[in-house]
Amino acid sequence: MLQSRWLLPVVVVLLVVVAGLHGMATLRHWYWLYGWFDLIVHFLGGLWAALATVWAARALGIWTPSQVPRNAWAWIFGATLLTGLAWEVYEYLVGMVFVDTGGYVEDTLADLAMDLLGAAPVALALSRPQVAPGRRARRGSS
Repeated sequence: MLQSRWLLPVVVVLLVVVAGLHGMATLRHWYWLYGWFDLIVHFLGGLWAALATVWAARALGIWTPSQVPRNAWAWIFGATLLTGLAWEVYEYLVGMVFVDTGGYVEDTLADLAMDLLGAAPVALALSRPQVAPGRRARRGSS
């Protein structure tokens, strides 16, 4: 369940991957040539935001690996949504989007949906019951 020892390296590597894909897509016009490419980058960005949220909560001592709050999913989805919204504002401010070309609202909503879909595996992993090493979870327990 999202072990602490590998969490930061995964967050850093995923950030480098997302930044690299975004940079290549911008330079090589992949966002415009391949309409679906933006969705993949947003999915990975959502996954990154969710994992970064877990790492930050643990680094700040808010959560421990053995004591994750029941509403962790809300924190994960909320932080991911805020990150996605901040990215959409950034895209608008630097001129990466064209509001007057139509489809802007639909594209933004699809981007945010993919951000949240990327966060879902992390939220699901944290919602599973934590089992001490060497013990098996009982069926029907939650």
